[in-house]
Amino acid sequence: MENTKLPLQKWFWAICMAARDKRGVTAMRELSVSYQCAWMVLHKIRKAMGERDGAYMLGGIVEVDDSYFGRPKPGGKRGRGTEKTQGLIGVSLDGKGKPEFDNMQVVEDVRSETLAECAEETIREGSKISSDALGSYLKAFTGVISSDMSRKSLTGTMRRI
Repeated sequence: MENTKLPLQKWFWAICMAARDKRGVTAMRELSVSYQCAWMVLHKIRKAMGERDGAYMLGGIVEVDDSYFGRPKPGGKRGRGTEKTQGLIGVSLDGKGKPEFDNMQVVEDVRSETLAECAEETIREGSKISSDALGSYLKAFTGVISSDMSRKSLTGTMRRI
């Protein structure tokens, strides 16, 4: 916002639109600015939002799970082993079990090394981790958490190695 000729009021409207409207630059055009200006404003807002999200770490009770995004290919496999984009999702829960914050990352695979690296980057030390008992989770979090592991779920406390 520094060194800009765009009025402060338009910046606030742009921030509001970026937070509530998925149309991107099209929504910014409602501010009666050029396409280039709308693109630049949206780019700066998204960059600032990304930097803020990147600095935040999940804490408290954190549920971790993997997911697959995208349209299925005809005759393609579903679930693990699919060609869809793989993502790792962490949700921080409050004391009542309600979601507070989340963190989603696109990952190359759901191998234990990848999962452990993502956990180290996004989960605060001392947090309680909860997940299903997929072998990759059990292997990934063995050295990272002190835990009570069962066949159906994994729960433990995050600690740095």
